[in-house]
Amino acid sequence: MVEEREYLVPMDAQLLSILATAGAPFKDPLVDLPLVESGIDGQCAIVVRVRGGLYQDDDGLELERRYQVGKLEDDEFDFIQSNLATSVQNPEFRAHTQKVIKALSETDPERHRDAEIRRLQRILLGVSLFCGPRNLETVYLIYKAAYEQGTKTPLIDTRLLLEARGYKRRESIRDYDSNISNQLAQEMLSMHRTEIVFQAATPAQSGKKGYTDVAVVYKNILRIKRAFYRDRGEEEVDFERAGDLTFQLPDMYQVELGFYDEKDTILLSLPARGVPAPSANYSRDYQSRCLVYIMGRLSWDKKNPMWIGKATLLRKSGILGANSSRNNRLLQEVLDDLLEQEYLLQAEIVSKPGQRQDAVKIVPNPEKIRRNLAN
Repeated sequence: MVEEREYLVPMDAQLLSILATAGAPFKDPLVDLPLVESGIDGQCAIVVRVRGGLYQDDDGLELERRYQVGKLEDDEFDFIQSNLATSVQNPEFRAHTQKVIKALSETDPERHRDAEIRRLQRILLGVSLFCGPRNLETVYLIYKAAYEQGTKTPLIDTRLLLEARGYKRRESIRDYDSNISNQLAQEMLSMHRTEIVFQAATPAQSGKKGYTDVAVVYKNILRIKRAFYRDRGEEEVDFERAGDLTFQLPDMYQVELGFYDEKDTILLSLPARGVPAPSANYSRDYQSRCLVYIMGRLSWDKKNPMWIGKATLLRKSGILGANSSRNNRLLQEVLDDLLEQEYLLQAEIVSKPGQRQDAVKIVPNPEKIRRNLAN
């Protein structure tokens, strides 16, 4: 059997340094409940604040993610504001949003027709999708396309994204299930609409060597420039309408990456037609989050081996259950899988003398993940 070729894909180091925090799930104790804000121009955004780390070994990064929703009517604004908190905390998010949206439609059935109801439902859903399950893998694949095409504005084939994530076409219709396709459309729209606001060091304006300033940075992971279907002669699609109101997924997107510094990258080894996938029966979301955090840490943690507090790694991996024994087992399975796939050379949970919490000793495999600083 011929081994599948792997690519060392350069991903922006600044993006990876914030991605684990920017994509923190709502069950993370450091993620505040979302609020709706309205600007002077009437444009609204749903704002989620992620506070700095609890533990000394964490990066201490604080940031906001701002999901842009455009103009809202007064009752829509009030409805979203009053239902955001309960929706994002509800494990059955989709079922819950359907329930609260139905309540809205019953208050004024003449005005709140199907299209408006669906838009409001997907606004609530879009807030929860940002860098959620499998979304991080989409980020890997988009950077892979940018690397292959040699540009920060790559063309993205959505069929290849779905195939790489393990989805199969339905025999009866020779296409993907509409719910699967639509979720990818909404995930792309979520990255397009979500602005990440954080502080970053920049060269000092004075130009003095060795001095830096701290600036507030506003960036999206990506912005969609255009979308189209092949069978329509590349006729452009209203991708926002497709994500908000229909179950359609464009065949192709052209995106512009918001983080694209070719001089400071983290190299990630990816299979030619796929993404890292766990062998154990646990959510692949845990593995994606853990790997992203370790890669991002390479941009600021110079120690080898890395020493990461177990509580920090559990939180950054999204393993946040109340059962500590189960949490420890899941973390061990994640680390074992990353060892088996050779992203790590060593991963060992140890008790350090004088430390209140256990630590994880991590040695990344430079053949599979490493920082790459160009001269």
